[in-house]
Amino acid sequence: MQPRPFEYHSPSSIEEALELLASVPGARLLAGGQSLVPALNVGEQRVAALVDISELGLRGVTAGDDGITVGALTRHRDLELGEHERAALPLAAEAVRHIGNPRVRNRGTFGGSVALGHPLSELAAVCLAQGAEVSIRSARGARSVAFADYLDQPFQPRLEPDEMVVAVRLDQRPPGSGAAFVEIAQRTDDYALGAAAAIVVPDPGGERIAEVRLGLVGAAPTPTRLDDAERLCLGRAPDDDLLTELRETIAASPTHPGDPFVSSAYRARIAGVAAARALAAAWARAE
Repeated sequence: MQPRPFEYHSPSSIEEALELLASVPGARLLAGGQSLVPALNVGEQRVAALVDISELGLRGVTAGDDGITVGALTRHRDLELGEHERAALPLAAEAVRHIGNPRVRNRGTFGGSVALGHPLSELAAVCLAQGAEVSIRSARGARSVAFADYLDQPFQPRLEPDEMVVAVRLDQRPPGSGAAFVEIAQRTDDYALGAAAAIVVPDPGGERIAEVRLGLVGAAPTPTRLDDAERLCLGRAPDDDLLTELRETIAASPTHPGDPFVSSAYRARIAGVAAARALAAAWARAE
């Protein structure tokens, strides 16, 4: 199939792109196109105009005292293979290896993934675990939204039609912390059944968990952090008893709606397994 006819715009600046979004009814942004273009081809979506922002320079990872900023057009392959990017964001580098296949990762972008708001997004789990904040611009101005408040419903991020994600800032990991990402899927290239990004900080004695963050996929309608699961880990050693309790706690509170192929209870169970594995791996990597 082929998409319906649409206008194509290739702006030379962010300001021009934002003006097009504000002035052209039905305009949509085109970055990597790995989700939008297939949807257009099969008729799932229609657009009046595409605004191609792929050459606007919003690409790269910058580390500073206030955190790590990822340009919206940074490609998954940059995070996966770039020496600087892997050093700055090892958790994201581990997660993006599970996104699609090399063709998708060569073109797909960090900002595109965030703007899509997919409920099974690997990078969303990373953003939750690493305290991300989304930087958004429009012709009306700029604003920032904590990632924890960014997704209300699947595919419904807090973005207005004339707004564009320009960057995502993630917190620096605490000194001595360990991090890990685990995903469980039926087949290579499939979306996750469940996944977890974990960051863990040992206590000064190195025997118990002083701080933990778990970004979960599959346990709720959108990627989430479960307070009960994180509290369960505090002050305890990540032994078999804790990992079993963690799996059971997440499995016991399924809120994901499920689908014709995978039930809500099964997704929650898989999310619990992924969380336990990620916690154990993060602990093993902590200093």
